[in-house]
Amino acid sequence: MKAEIIHALDLEFLKVGKSRLDSYLGKTIKQEAFAILVCRAGVAKISIDLKEYILTEHSELILMPFVNFRVDYISEGFNVEYVVVEFALLRRALFNLNPKFIGFMRKHPFYCFNENSIKGLNLTIDGFKYIYKDDKNQFQESIAHNILENFFMDFYDKVSRHVESLDTEGTFRQEEHFKRFMGLVLQNCKTTRDVTFYASQLCLSTRYLSNIVRSVTGKTVKDIINEHVIMEIKVLLHSTNLSLQAIADAMHFPSQSFLGNFFKKYTGMSPSKWRDEHRK
Repeated sequence: MKAEIIHALDLEFLKVGKSRLDSYLGKTIKQEAFAILVCRAGVAKISIDLKEYILTEHSELILMPFVNFRVDYISEGFNVEYVVVEFALLRRALFNLNPKFIGFMRKHPFYCFNENSIKGLNLTIDGFKYIYKDDKNQFQESIAHNILENFFMDFYDKVSRHVESLDTEGTFRQEEHFKRFMGLVLQNCKTTRDVTFYASQLCLSTRYLSNIVRSVTGKTVKDIINEHVIMEIKVLLHSTNLSLQAIADAMHFPSQSFLGNFFKKYTGMSPSKWRDEHRK
């Protein structure tokens, strides 16, 4: 039985708890929320944007909004503690951080700790658990925001000291434009691939948007849009039984042939061949 895609549901601003993740087994999930998963026991094989990770005790997964998350295997006794934060709260917590850091977290979602190094993360989880239970607290959301912001600032500090690509160049305004652009791409790439659309939504010229995106990523606006489109197509190929024509319709391509040519241009193989190779 092939996996189904479950799109985002409306969530409360914060959710904390424990889970075996067994209700997600064999399903590809895309949610608008941000999540931290910390494995407390057992083993699981989890895919994020089709890349596999083995989650064991003292390991952590960071799930950014709109990534494609799939649980492929769960051992006996496996469980995680999780924190799920709504998109609006995440956006506020990341407001003052370099947008390259956001890209880094999307590309590097998996971390392993030993018993000593995980203590800081445990304090963060405990903080979230405490304020989540204190639901009568009139400042509950503000306190949760502060805990999340502190988590990101501490994480950013450690990453920026070890990863050269996380420099601090670029103006604040450009960073804000870039963050808004990425949000628009994540929400609209299935239906709109026109650079002019994104520039107009941001009230920018196409040239200025191109300069911002290139300064942050080294890529063109079209590159960023097409990368997300390819990922969406791969998810549909991998996780559904939709025909190529149905996928072309879902992704707003004018024809199956156009979809095939587009996909082959960026991956080097046809959609059918890619599907066959990744379902072996």
